[in-house]
Amino acid sequence: MFITVYKYNIDMPAVCRALTDAAEMHRQVQHLFNSARQDFKVLYRLDQEYLLVQSDIKPMCDGIFEMVSQYDMDDRLENVHEGEQIRFRIKAVPRVSEHGKKHYISDESRRIDWTKAQFDKRGMKVLVIREKGKENFKISSKPNNANGGPTCVSTWEYEGVMSITNKESFVIGYGQGIGSYKAYGCGMICLCG
Repeated sequence: MFITVYKYNIDMPAVCRALTDAAEMHRQVQHLFNSARQDFKVLYRLDQEYLLVQSDIKPMCDGIFEMVSQYDMDDRLENVHEGEQIRFRIKAVPRVSEHGKKHYISDESRRIDWTKAQFDKRGMKVLVIREKGKENFKISSKPNNANGGPTCVSTWEYEGVMSITNKESFVIGYGQGIGSYKAYGCGMICLCG
């Protein structure tokens, strides 16, 4: 598994379109692989002026982005051990199903509980977590049923410390990400240290 770090130039019109439309960013990220996202378990996130891309293979090209660095995560994942504590960051979309429809969780403590439960299912126990803030993004390719315009999605940023409780589940969960809207920059678990 690889983490590839790209810098992007906001003076490029294609980059500006991608930064304001999650569907366009998804297209640009997939252009790096010439395949469907699921083929190589591609996850990504925007982090300040960088684009972080996680994938099973190395990207085939740079596209509209400039590669800064690349890390092979296989050794790191192989050497993780149960009980190890790791700092993390994640952008997620905490939602629950009620009456057959998905709804955002409006209460911060319930969103944190949702996030902890997602980690727990994947072999990670959250020891400390902080909700850093909310962000919205637009998906032009998904029309909103209410007004016909683009769909707007709310995401929340979390950071904290987790402990590995099941190595095998952790490695699988790390590779798959957490929650919905993974094609649009959500769900990638960033390990910090």
